Amino acid sequence: MPMAKQIKITALPELLNKFENGDLDADFFGITSNGTDCIYFVQEGNLYAIEFEVMTEEQKLWIDKLKTFAQQHHYKTWMTTYGNQPAYHSSEPAPVLRIITESNAAQTASIGQNIMMEVFGNNEQTLYDIVP
Repeated sequence: MPMAKQIKITALPELLNKFENGDLDADFFGITSNGTDCIYFVQEGNLYAIEFEVMTEEQKLWIDKLKTFAQQHHYKTWMTTYGNQPAYHSSEPAPVLRIITESNAAQTASIGQNIMMEVFGNNEQTLYDIVP
């Protein structure tokens, strides 16, 4: 089984530039250090949003913290779903918190770094898998 490509958070600006230039061959991508702290970067025109999909029981605990982060930084949030079935018992599809940052690639990289450090307690040495 091939190993996922790993980056440090300081490489996020370069990764977002590759994404913006179409070099990642994906409509979105995410980063995670442990499977729980997975945030996705979604491009909307020339601007970005950051999403967090609650696929596991452990991820439920982070929704309020992410909403608080968004509120403190004056970002609107919106709950949606992509219809994916979560790994926990639920008759509902997995909820997705969208943080509407309306930011460019450089700003989005900074916001993503702040989320990983302020919300999830990671640091600049943390390694992240890049996830499709």
